[in-house]
Amino acid sequence: MNISMTYLASDGSDKYMQLNVYDYLGKEHDPLYQKIDRLDQEQSVEIDSSIVYHSKFGLYEISSPSFHNAYTSKVDCYKKICEILAD
Repeated sequence: MNISMTYLASDGSDKYMQLNVYDYLGKEHDPLYQKIDRLDQEQSVEIDSSIVYHSKFGLYEISSPSFHNAYTSKVDCYKKICEILAD
């Protein structure tokens, strides 16, 4: 469940923010985070149209038809996957 809200920023402009229920419950309860967290090295999981791969070097790589990047932490990887899914 996503919650969208608009708020007034300190510079007077409107800002848009999208939250999901796991922002309150904690990412550890999010099935998406759990999939990433359970990856052993050299394992991958498909999430929507992206593949998340935990490399033998400890990096978390996200690959999709239009995007490829690596992250040093599963939390950063999770945040990016959430952004991709929200678009």
